[in-house]
Amino acid sequence: MTDQARSPKQYMYQGELLALVDLSLVIKMGVQYSLWGGSVLNLGTERHHREYLEKIDRFELPGCFAMTELRHGSNVASLCTEAVLDLAEDCWVITTPDDGAIKWWIGNAAEDGVAATVFARLKVPAADGSGGLDDHGVHAFVVPLRERPQGPTLPGVEIRDLGYKVGLQGVDNGAIRFTNVRVPRGNLLDR
Repeated sequence: MTDQARSPKQYMYQGELLALVDLSLVIKMGVQYSLWGGSVLNLGTERHHREYLEKIDRFELPGCFAMTELRHGSNVASLCTEAVLDLAEDCWVITTPDDGAIKWWIGNAAEDGVAATVFARLKVPAADGSGGLDDHGVHAFVVPLRERPQGPTLPGVEIRDLGYKVGLQGVDNGAIRFTNVRVPRGNLLDR
């Protein structure tokens, strides 16, 4: 993250050198540092930076960028994954409402990702007191997936390996479904 933020040219040179060895490694590096780390760097606050960036930089916290959905691709305005504010528990409840909202083809998800920046519709209790929810559009959240790389997923997180690909076998692409996954209110990347 340090190279990416301070010297983008140096970061790109590193990618070019890795490409001489293995293109899968370049993609994995891009997911870790440009997508996962970049989302925390650019969407997070100083608190998020202190909590995550050094661990991301050292690859102590491998992660994913979970935007793409099965039905919607990367059309952000159409994403359907939900993050509903639970006022009583002071947390967000992350849910995949239907099969079309499964996060799809997510790099680093199948094996190594310990956390993800998850793009979801931010919903809060309706201001009119009707008991419904007000939708405030798509926002990004840090969501833990598993305690360690290649470990079992956390409760409510289901990850499926998308299997063999024509190329780039070193990238573990996966599909992610969330069922009432609770994350602290501060996990909203709210820069």
